[in-house]
Amino acid sequence: MSYLRIYTPELPVDLKRQIAKEVTDALVRSLELPEDYRLHTTIHFIPFRPEDMAVGGELAVDNDELHYQVEVYDRYLMPPKKRVMAAELTAVLGRLLGLGSEKLGNIYVRFCEYALDDLAIGGIFLNQS
Repeated sequence: MSYLRIYTPELPVDLKRQIAKEVTDALVRSLELPEDYRLHTTIHFIPFRPEDMAVGGELAVDNDELHYQVEVYDRYLMPPKKRVMAAELTAVLGRLLGLGSEKLGNIYVRFCEYALDDLAIGGIFLNQS
């Protein structure tokens, strides 16, 4: 089960749809998972206002220096899978958000791993199913 949080400025609904589809595709592809795994992938969009972010001591609204973050919650992932996933997620988001190659460094991918007894769904831990 994968859960992603994507922090961006407010986005149009159609763009969120496209991001949800393409990020899910990238996740399934980069982890080499079966196609039905997409049904176990949740994406939560968390918008922020540029005046709520500061980079280098200046508000992003003042210097147009937005940073984006993707948090990936999943069971333990081997480092090679993380590298592939980070590269794919960065490329997909950069393209869809209209960032040039010089701004890809403004996309952060953070991995938050959990054990099967750290997550319960419907009151049942993953190691009990």
